[in-house]
Order: sequence, then structure tokens, then C-alpha cells
Amino acid sequence: MKLYNILLFFPCLFLVGCASQSSDIQTFSGVPSIIVYENDNPYLKNNYSTFSSPALDTIPDETCGIAWYTVDYQNQPSTPPPFSANLTYWETIPQSPFQLMSGEMNDIYKDTMLSVNPVSLLNQFIFLSIESDNTLNYELLCNIDSLDKNNITNMYLRAKSDSQNKDSLSTDIETIAVFNIYPFIYEQVLQGKDTISFNIQYASKTDSVGNILYSGIKQNPFKIILK
Repeated sequence: MKLYNILLFFPCLFLVGCASQSSDIQTFSGVPSIIVYENDNPYLKNNYSTFSSPALDTIPDETCGIAWYTVDYQNQPSTPPPFSANLTYWETIPQSPFQLMSGEMNDIYKDTMLSVNPVSLLNQFIFLSIESDNTLNYELLCNIDSLDKNNITNMYLRAKSDSQNKDSLSTDIETIAVFNIYPFIYEQVLQGKDTISFNIQYASKTDSVGNILYSGIKQNPFKIILK
């Protein structure tokens, strides 16, 4: 299966990384990226482009992380793209659990209050920027039997405390979490769908009597076109 087009319907996509350019050399800092292998050759893929680099040879296929690199557009192979890049630093982000489910959610992951922004959707990997008041582990659950009136699947981001890293003084910790939603995409392909839409719900606040209120990310769905 090939994802030939990915459309994100958000008012704004919060790309964590940034780029700066001086003459013909462009520097990219802190860019959410994945490593993909094609014909045994590794490439760095992100929302800017796809790049090659000798430094990628030791990074396994489908590794997700944050990349710092430079591109000298005057010093390139004769047949780009992909452009050749000088990878200066790479920070791997371990993938958090993603589960297809039906019925009630697992109680291990509590409905912790969160603030969530989308960062990137690369192939089947979704990057989320999550802000909470302590160090947490995250899980993304998808009830495949649950569709809203607009035929959009709701996924649920849940969190539990990381007892090994818990810090009672921590406040407003922002982390990047990555989820591999391929099982969901594959399930949709088996059902014959060529376009899928989903949103991510998370506990954002409580009402006056303590009931948890859920929010969707910017109240707009992700949309993936499949081939």
C-alpha cells in the first residue's frame, strides 16, 4: 500500500522545526522526520522534502525522530531529488503504543488533562506535541466501530504517569509523541476505502461537577487519501 497524498485539515500545522538560509546553504533545526529505506538506501523524510545523507546508514528503517541538518544546494548530485544533506544531529523518538479496540478503554491510562497540537503526519506516523503538568506515557486508542455523523473515526489520546521519571515540581512539560497508525490504515484498506478521516480526542478540562470534557485537535480531522 502506498500513501500517495496526505491532506491535513487544520487551521495551522504546528511544525516544530525551522529552516534558515544563507546564500545557497539552508539549515534545518529540530525537524520531525522519519527514516525510510528505498532500494536499500536510507532517506530522511519530513514535511520539507526527502534527503539523503551518509549519516543515515546506521539508523533503522521507519525510525522516527527530530533532525538537525544542512543542505548545500550548490553542491548536489547530478540527479536530485532527493537532495543530499549533512545530518548534524539526530534524536530518536520512541514510538508510543497505538491500539485498535472495541468496547471500553483500558483503565491503566487515565484521562489526564492535556494540551495537544498536531506537528506532522509522515506516512503512517503521526507526531503530536503534548503539554501536561508532569512526565507521562501516552497511548492512542482507536475504536474501529465508532464513527461520528460525518463518517469520521475518533481516536483517543490517553496518558499515565511515568513513575520512574515523576517529578512533583514539574509543570507544563512539552513532549513530542509519535504513533504508528498503520493498523488503522490497513483496516480501512481491507474495507475498500480510498479516503479515511479521523480526529484525535483528549481530555482537556472538567466541568463544574468534575465531569471530563474532551476536545478534538482544532476540531478538524486528519484526512488521508490512499492508493
